[in-house]
Amino acid sequence: MISLPFQAFLLVAQHGSITYAAQRLALSQPTITNYIRQIEQRYGIELFYRQGKGLTISKEGQQILPHLLLLQQQATQVEFMLRDYKKMQGGCLRVGATGPYYIMDKVHAFQARYPAVEVCYLQKNSADILSAIRNYELEIGTSSLLIQDDAMSCKVLAEDRLFFVCHARHPLSKKPAVTLSEIARHDFLVREHGSMTRSIVLESLQQHDVQLVSPIEVGSREAIHWALRHNMGCSVLPQREIPPSPEVRVIPLLDVSLSMHEYVYFLKERQETAVIQAFVDTLELTAP
Repeated sequence: MISLPFQAFLLVAQHGSITYAAQRLALSQPTITNYIRQIEQRYGIELFYRQGKGLTISKEGQQILPHLLLLQQQATQVEFMLRDYKKMQGGCLRVGATGPYYIMDKVHAFQARYPAVEVCYLQKNSADILSAIRNYELEIGTSSLLIQDDAMSCKVLAEDRLFFVCHARHPLSKKPAVTLSEIARHDFLVREHGSMTRSIVLESLQQHDVQLVSPIEVGSREAIHWALRHNMGCSVLPQREIPPSPEVRVIPLLDVSLSMHEYVYFLKERQETAVIQAFVDTLELTAP
């Protein structure tokens, strides 16, 4: 990483031979001499005293030499670090998602395969995740929101079927399957505006001309899970987002089949980066 003129000076200063420097750098002897003269002429100093055919390093050259040796050592360390990053022996992968349900097992598998890579996980809403990718704050992001962005690569990470979910004491808990009309007559827990689950469920209700009698808007998955466990309403959720609880019943929908997709995003211009390529290679992805 040190420029060739300074590499030439270092080799000549250390070994006292232009011939040696030319051999090490695979250059001609006149080229080595010209490099050294370039430095001297540019800064108005003498790096060597020329005595006949011999060279003696000058006082200025002696003062510069240890600093260049330190730079060379640091450059070598940087080179080793870069090689380690390429071999996945270092570096950092920052992953963002709207929830852990579809990505955390992939993150865990990646970390087990590449333990030297530091992995950071961030959970935010879809808009923040996609913005962080664009601003180079994340390498990988996932969302159930499908967007068209020429700067991003988008692949399907997972497909998840939606089920009716209620408490074990709920009036519909004993049924083998339920219809949208049956669901609509009960207190129904629905996610906030911007939620993909909300959009899918409400759109399906509208298509089947079914109106919720008592909708309850809830601002997070965690709050819906709490309400379900305390028999404060029912909901329709993707299978992976259903809380594991003996008090919760999971029942198929009878008159409709609903599913949602989770997408993985990364910048196209960064897709050749070793850590992004390694993570994407561990996933089973398809085009949306």
